Amino acid sequence: MGNGNDILPRYRHPGLIIRNELVGYLGLSITQIADLLKISKSQLSKFFNEKSALTPNLALRIARVFGLRADELMEMQTHYDLDKAYIALHFDPNKPKKFITKKAEINIVVPKNINTGLNYTGFYMPENQELPAEFNEQPDELYEHHRFRVDRGQTLIRIDKYLVNSMSAVSRNRIQEAAEAGNILVNNSPVRSNYRVKANDVITILLDYPPTDYTVEPEDIPLDILYEDSDIMIVNKPAGMVVHPGVGNFNHTLLNAVAWHLRNDPFFDPNNPHVGLVHRIDKDTSGLLILAKTEDAKSNLGIQFYKKTTKRQYLALVWGNVKNDEGTITGALARDTRDRMCYRVYDEDENPNAKYAVTHYKVIERFGYVTLVQCQLETGRTHQIRVHMKYIGHTLFNDERYGGSEILKGNRTAKYRQFVENCFEICPRQALHARTLGFIHPRTGEEMFFEAELPSDMQKLTEKWRNFANNQLQI
Repeated sequence: MGNGNDILPRYRHPGLIIRNELVGYLGLSITQIADLLKISKSQLSKFFNEKSALTPNLALRIARVFGLRADELMEMQTHYDLDKAYIALHFDPNKPKKFITKKAEINIVVPKNINTGLNYTGFYMPENQELPAEFNEQPDELYEHHRFRVDRGQTLIRIDKYLVNSMSAVSRNRIQEAAEAGNILVNNSPVRSNYRVKANDVITILLDYPPTDYTVEPEDIPLDILYEDSDIMIVNKPAGMVVHPGVGNFNHTLLNAVAWHLRNDPFFDPNNPHVGLVHRIDKDTSGLLILAKTEDAKSNLGIQFYKKTTKRQYLALVWGNVKNDEGTITGALARDTRDRMCYRVYDEDENPNAKYAVTHYKVIERFGYVTLVQCQLETGRTHQIRVHMKYIGHTLFNDERYGGSEILKGNRTAKYRQFVENCFEICPRQALHARTLGFIHPRTGEEMFFEAELPSDMQKLTEKWRNFANNQLQI
């Protein structure tokens, strides 16, 4: 059986994972990271060298500076601690079980169904295995935690003091940290903690994690399943469907539908974060998604997404006649400081939190004032295609958040305006479809490739513009 020193936890220490990501991938030095996190270099070095655990305070600092999720970071520490505890218990049965309980209570999430058998082979995390894709992705949205409308008779007062008085369970320090991170908005614009509130101001506090946990309940919602086996599912998501529960979308999501479809599968728990969605697409984007039915499948697929070995192509109808037949857009993305619900491209030295992103595009068909393009993702950032295409002057058609729901090209005659309005009605969302998905099957090693044809709204939309271009309408 060997001795306990020969057995490694199946989860790596979060210090090693985060160090590899920030030092190895982003090229930051330990000194730079310590300065950004406002902690001592020695404290950070202890964590990176696996001599200290990830604390909630450090997780919050890392999450705030690098645009990650603190709960997901702490989850990594929990998995590492519990696996070590179970291995220790296996080799020393007399070790008090409260050691495991204590480890679990330190952190946030206790993983279910941890394998405590003799054979840990196959659960090892090799030293060269890289970080799962979820760590590298920014969350899809900020969640609204609180919203206030200031009374008409309110006198001028600092916003941090106003919020302390309005939110009895929240400290002034936490409110000031939220303001520093740009997550306190007044009339949809971020403000500092010394902002003085005025009568009728609308104050919103946004954070990148849900204010409460949402339980995924099974709902009998039809799914367009292109492929399914014991490890994975390939789903063609319709536009308008949210992929997972969150504020304002507590149910009727893709995960609710999956929970119903797999309700009789004893090995699938829709509330286990280590199965289910491997990646996400926006609510109003249609197309292909892969879901993992086992923890091993999700881990394997996550690594493929992180290493950028998956093949993902999108079709988009964009405003304007794209000049080049094909090209590559490179631009680091981060939240727009003027509108926290949007992203924008930043110069390398302009925003240290911006994440490297690359999109390759190719013109499929030209319709005069709009162009049908194919986009291939090299990275998978939130809103990447939408932001990159706007960055080169070709906003997605009817993308309201990024200004595509206005007439950006063409003449201003009443007849043309009516034509475009009819197009907006045909496809009442951004014209973006995740058409293809290629990857290696996580268990069999087989190369797999799937394609979903354009949904009817985008088919009708492109046909209408095609007729417009072919007939050379003088509108």
